[in-house]
Amino acid sequence: MKLKNKSWEVDTHIVLMPVCNGTIRKILNDRVNNRFTDIYVLDVGPDFHDPQATYGIIEKYMRSSQNILWVDHHFENWSDEAKIKYNASNNLVLRNTRSCAEITKNMKFEKLSRNLVCFDTDADGIISAALLCAGDFLNDRQKYRLTDIAIKCDTASFYSDQLATNFHKAVYITRLNGTLIQLLELMVNLAKANFAKGKIYKELMEIVDKYDEVIAPANRKITSGKDVLLISDVNNTDVIVFNSDNICNADLTYIFSRCYNYGYKIAIVENSTFIRVASNTYDLKALFKLDHGMKYKIQLPKKEWKLKDVYEICKRRVNYYEL
Repeated sequence: MKLKNKSWEVDTHIVLMPVCNGTIRKILNDRVNNRFTDIYVLDVGPDFHDPQATYGIIEKYMRSSQNILWVDHHFENWSDEAKIKYNASNNLVLRNTRSCAEITKNMKFEKLSRNLVCFDTDADGIISAALLCAGDFLNDRQKYRLTDIAIKCDTASFYSDQLATNFHKAVYITRLNGTLIQLLELMVNLAKANFAKGKIYKELMEIVDKYDEVIAPANRKITSGKDVLLISDVNNTDVIVFNSDNICNADLTYIFSRCYNYGYKIAIVENSTFIRVASNTYDLKALFKLDHGMKYKIQLPKKEWKLKDVYEICKRRVNYYEL
């Protein structure tokens, strides 16, 4: 994807690196050299299965001449010891916010620094990096709208906001085709144009059209199939269950957002291997007594969990909450 109408692009003193929890350690251990003075890691929490590996990365750079600043909002995923230690050493900026973008919107690079910016590949991660890199190029109102979109995307509450929905779709499809950095630049330029429906917005919609062509049909197969409702309970309008077997490229976050918009509090999607549970209301880690995963979205292996049991746990939680 090559932008046709951009007035802003990433500065030469910044290198952007899309990452995820599984690749951050390899990138920081193998690809960082002395050309960088500062390393930023945005919207990436500790490794679910090996948090000490994440802490080890920070420890390594605490002993080096390079600075590392880990910026995150997954507050409950960091140990109390790590929160205290790395906050005190100024290597961790951790806030209990709905998005990482709420933190980076007011951050700035050090003068004369050469920066590596590693960011998570979801909408919040990309917008967090965009806000940090754009700096004063955007005004407060433009930053506020981008941050609002990041919050809605990260909480799967974007379905009723057309612009946020378009951003979500654009992130999803560009993550598949490897053009996230170009999308980041488009986001900044669109914000600078106050999100007006002009040439830059048209470029965004060309990306969204690709999503609608490739991904949307798979979404519809899940939500519209004749056997989609695995559990039929006319008395329950709070928990909904879908089957995604043999359906490729479906966007479950979009499906969850759609369910929340229609009033469901919990959405469950089952396939042959996993049961995925999402909620915009309840702490699912606590509900299922898990020591890993995200607060509002979890994945349960079917060899350990039965769908009927998962559904009953969710239904009881909703009923208890409403008593």
